[in-house]
Amino acid sequence: MTGSKDASLVLTTPWLLLFIAASALFVFLALSRINADATAAATPASDDDYRALFDASPDPQWLYDVDSGLVQAANAAAARLYGLSPETLTGLRADTLLSPLPLPSADPMRLTHQPAGGLAVELETRIHEQRFASRSCRLVTVHQQSRQLRAESRFAEALA
Repeated sequence: MTGSKDASLVLTTPWLLLFIAASALFVFLALSRINADATAAATPASDDDYRALFDASPDPQWLYDVDSGLVQAANAAAARLYGLSPETLTGLRADTLLSPLPLPSADPMRLTHQPAGGLAVELETRIHEQRFASRSCRLVTVHQQSRQLRAESRFAEALA
């Protein structure tokens, strides 16, 4: 019997060693993946990443230089709102899009814009101070409010 126990120990030892080696490899690969994920998460976003967020925003946004009053950048949603291409918007005077130009405010402001289509549109507008290309700029973010305001007006009329 002693001989058979020694034989079974000899037969299971390679499998045990293989199991330990496979477990160690699994732990090593898991830790490597965790480290790679942590490194990727710690990598700061590039200018291209921020530009992609700006361009993909569903809200019309444009950025203008405070000193010159010229639009420095505009996204596709702003282009649709004003009926112009982002390239055409860039370089326009900001007060042709929104006049008069209000001061930045943490609170949304309801302002009337005159897009290229000629119909006045009431918009909720937020303006924030922003540095862009080492210049003092303002980021304008717009939310169309025409439907909401019409509904509020009808509701107020119904209550009166």
